[in-house]
Formats: sequence, C-alpha cells, structure tokens
Amino acid sequence: MTTTLAPRTPRQIQSERARDTISNVIKRPEFRERDNTEPAMEAFSRIAFSLAALETGADGSKSNEAYHLSIAASVHDYVDGNLDLFEIEQATKTDNLDGERVRLTPEQVEKRDGALDKIIPFNHTVKEYISNDKGAKFTDIVEYVVAFYAMSHSAHLKTLTDGGQGLLRFVRERTRECINGMRHEKGVVEMLRGTYEVNASVSIQDDKKGCDMRVTTLDGHWNLPADAKASDLKARKARAERPNRKNAIIWSTLSDEDFEADGFTLAPETVARHRPRLFKELEAEIEHLTR
Repeated sequence: MTTTLAPRTPRQIQSERARDTISNVIKRPEFRERDNTEPAMEAFSRIAFSLAALETGADGSKSNEAYHLSIAASVHDYVDGNLDLFEIEQATKTDNLDGERVRLTPEQVEKRDGALDKIIPFNHTVKEYISNDKGAKFTDIVEYVVAFYAMSHSAHLKTLTDGGQGLLRFVRERTRECINGMRHEKGVVEMLRGTYEVNASVSIQDDKKGCDMRVTTLDGHWNLPADAKASDLKARKARAERPNRKNAIIWSTLSDEDFEADGFTLAPETVARHRPRLFKELEAEIEHLTR
C-alpha cells in the first residue's frame, strides 16, 4: 500500500528556509574567523547583507535569496525595536479616541526614534520584496521571520520562564500586523494610481514621520505625504492623536480578505469596488489639511 505524505505547511517550509539561511551564513569563513569582540548577531547581519549584495544584479534586480538574506539580517534589530516600542505604547496607552495623545517624555522620544531606526530598514526590505515578487505570500514572510528569530535566538529563549513562547507570540503578532499594514499600503497605491501620481519610495526620515507615500494630483495642484492604515479604527485613532498633522491619514477601505490567495495583489473588480470610498477618505483629509 502506498503511503501519501501530507503536504508540508508554510510553517514547516519556512522553518527549513530559515535553517538554510543560518547555515549558509555561519559556515562562511568570515563568520568563523570573525573578531572575538564582534557579537555573533552583528557578524551574522554583516555577512548576510554582503551575501545579499552578491545576489543583486547590475540593474539592481534581486533574487529571492537576496531578499531572504536581507530580511534575516534585519530581524534582530526589528524585534528589539518592536520590544522598545511596545514598552512605550504600554506606558502611554489610551482608549479615548477623542482625547489628547499622552505626551512622551524626552527619554521616551529618544527611545522611540531609536526603535524606529531599528525597525524601518526591515520594513523597507520587505516592502521592496513584495513590490517586486508577485508570488510573495503573507503567511510565508511571517513564518520565515518567526522561524529565523526562534532559531537564531534559541539560547536566549531557553532562559525565559516559558521557554520563550510568549516572546515568539509577540514576534508573530507584531510581524503579522506589520506585514498586513504593508499590503494595505500597497493596495492603496494600486487604487490611487491612474487618478493620482503616487510615489511609494519614501526615505527613512519620511517613514519616521508617518509618511508611507506621497500623493500628487495629475495637474500638480497639490502634493502631500500620506499614511495608509489597515482599518478604520486605526485611521481614526491616528487622526485623534495627531490633530495638527501635516500628512493625510487614510483607511485603505479594504479587508484582509480582499487580497488574493494570501498574497499582496487585488483583483480588478476589488480595485473598482473600493476606489470611490478611498477617494472620499483622501478628499476629506485634503479638506482637513488645506482649510
């Protein structure tokens, strides 16, 4: 009797991929022969970025392997930055949509800015990946990040009282939220283009100010930075926290289920269905910013 093996899950596939990434870096002579004063994760990131550069063509095109190496090289700082942000969020948490935002202390501002400096390079790498690889899958990226972090930080996780399960849940939840936000941003860009000019290639400094993209009318009458949110609640909370903002904060009007096959693309009929509501969101923000 023939035994049929069950198909591997995304978690199993990405765990194998993460294991291969780690193996490919740590077996390199430059990793084994690194200066003893250089922390292992710093050496790993340095070498992974170097290997990713070798996988980049003269025209700037990158292989799938290059993106995964770059993502892995950014994960340590990305998680550290998110832990710092979470600490600040808990200290300044408010559920009042109409209330004033809790003012950060100078120490919290410095810590927040340092956290964003760690997180944004990861975000930019993933955004580039999902923009250039139409086969990229939401679940695959999340599982790869979690698997890589679990393997590369296994010694630390073992020292935690729950074996690191709480920290890994945190990494999974924050990464799902982060990547989901990126696909909603991508959906907004897709829906706006044609009616507006959209530049989604923003600098790290723009990103730190909450600018996901710059939107310009085709006649060039106005140009403004915009921050796309994955839900109406997140958009309303962000507006309440920043009444004197200089950028438009818009809800994508999409649901997570609008994206095709666990990916980052929208069907033409989905674009057509959501465009009118998105344009109303943007027009309302323009009116707020220009009055």
